[in-house]
Amino acid sequence: MLVTKTYTYKVPKPRVCDFMKDVSLVIFNKRIFAPKGRTERTKALQFIRDRYSIFITAGWEKNRTEAKRSNVLAEMAVKTRFSFWGFVNIQETAIPSKLHFGAIIDALLTELDFETYNFSARFGHALKSRNFGFQQGRLKFVDYGNDALCQFVLQHRDTFTRTLAKFSPQP
Repeated sequence: MLVTKTYTYKVPKPRVCDFMKDVSLVIFNKRIFAPKGRTERTKALQFIRDRYSIFITAGWEKNRTEAKRSNVLAEMAVKTRFSFWGFVNIQETAIPSKLHFGAIIDALLTELDFETYNFSARFGHALKSRNFGFQQGRLKFVDYGNDALCQFVLQHRDTFTRTLAKFSPQP
């Protein structure tokens, strides 16, 4: 990631070493190339494909999601100005949030009913204050590449708008 006063350039970082470690463990521990049943070999190869998606292409997919959802999230997210198929995203720059770790999660607890709040717990990592920044005095999402999170935010747009507004103007 390269940050300037005006724009932030986001380039996904493939985790090649993690991919190689996971895959090698499967190959050597389960001995997928030893003569075994076709079913076990198919499962192992599916595991390798899944790991490839997690470690190699996940960043690109998140960048593509940010580019797609940028206009829809509008006032709640820092705008992605350009995306080259997720390999490079150019976003407007926001001042990093200095809110305490769970400030936004705590604020959502007061706004959402208990059942909805429990459902939102699966996005806890994405709702941490480090994934937000201030732009023009307003708190906004900076990292919003999780498609399920974007859909949840859009379903509860009014709640998120009120919650983010509680933290504006910039402290």
